[in-house]
Amino acid sequence: MHQKRLDVNKLKDPDVRKLFTIQLKNRLQALSEQENNSPQEMENINHLWNQVKTSYQDAGQLTLGHRSKKYKEWISQEAWKKIEERRDIKKKVLATKSERLKHQQQQAYREIDRDVKKMIRRDKQKRLEDMATLAKDAAYKGDHGTLYKITKQVCGRFRNSTEAPIRNKEGQLLTSEFEKEARWTEHFHEVLN
Repeated sequence: MHQKRLDVNKLKDPDVRKLFTIQLKNRLQALSEQENNSPQEMENINHLWNQVKTSYQDAGQLTLGHRSKKYKEWISQEAWKKIEERRDIKKKVLATKSERLKHQQQQAYREIDRDVKKMIRRDKQKRLEDMATLAKDAAYKGDHGTLYKITKQVCGRFRNSTEAPIRNKEGQLLTSEFEKEARWTEHFHEVLN
């Protein structure tokens, strides 16, 4: 049975984090009061674990909800809230029958859409600046692997290939991390020197 994942990115928002903490404390306190009444259940560790797990899951479902799709990590929580607001207004525009109200809703949608696009551009620029700083630091330290990954991410063709097969010069597959790192070091010394 596959469960939908909770939207843990919402925990970055201090208000949501506080609400989640309160919900969890309440559930765990109720659980501890219940366990004080029945000492024979304290001996059954699996039963106790299932109750703790259920407390976490219920608090998470109530406060966080489930992830609907994969979010882009570089978009700020503020921008996601505006996107949700824009989505709600769009639903109102589509549901409105009156032309006058529809025009007002469309105007509100245009304004929020403009704000969303500004926020996204700002967040993307911040991400690129952060990546440039990381690339600069990696180049300064001589960490060519990290520099290469960042360059690929910026270019838009990034696929994490940490599990890709790496072969030595004779064509034999390398299995240990030490061998792989040594081969990468050898490769970059040949290419860059």
